[in-house]
Amino acid sequence: MDFKIDHIGISDYNKRLCDQQQKTSIIQNFVMSDGIETVWTHFKNVMDNETYLVKDMDIGATNIIRIQAIIITMVAWAYYALQGKFAAQAALFGGCVAIFNVWITNRRMRKAAYIAEVAPGKEIGVFYTTAIYRFLYTLAFFIIGMKALALEPLPLIISFALAQVAYFIHGQMKKSS
Repeated sequence: MDFKIDHIGISDYNKRLCDQQQKTSIIQNFVMSDGIETVWTHFKNVMDNETYLVKDMDIGATNIIRIQAIIITMVAWAYYALQGKFAAQAALFGGCVAIFNVWITNRRMRKAAYIAEVAPGKEIGVFYTTAIYRFLYTLAFFIIGMKALALEPLPLIISFALAQVAYFIHGQMKKSS
C-alpha cells in the first residue's frame, strides 16, 4: 500500500493556526484599546491556569498523597510476600482508589475556593457534590476491581482503608508543626 503526504491537510492546519493567532491578537488589541487591561489579564490567567486565583492554596493534598503512596507500597509488598502478586495487585488498586479520592477532593476544593471568591455562598454546593462524587467513584472503582478485574476483595479494601489513615497522619503532622 502506498502512502502519500497530504500537503493540503498540513496547509489547512497552518491556516487554522494562523487564524487562531490572529483572533487572539484581535481580542488582545480590542481589550487593550478599550483600556480594560484587567479583562485581558483575567482571560490570559484563566488560559494559563484555570485555578490561578487559588494556586497558592495548599490543603495538604501533596503530603497526603505522599503518605498514602508510602502506606500503599508497604501494604502491597506485604501482600506480595505473603499471598503473591494477585493480592499485591488488588492492594495497589485499592490504594490507587484512595489516591484518586484525594486528587478529586483537592481539585473540587480548589474550584470551591474560586467560586467562593466569585460568588460567595455557592461553594457549599461544590462541597456536597464532592462528597457524592467521591462516594460514587469509590463504589464504581470497587465494583470494577472486584467484578470486572476479578481482584481479591480483602487486599483491595484493606489497602484502601489503610491509605485513608494518611488523613490522620497528615493532621497529626500539621498539629506538631
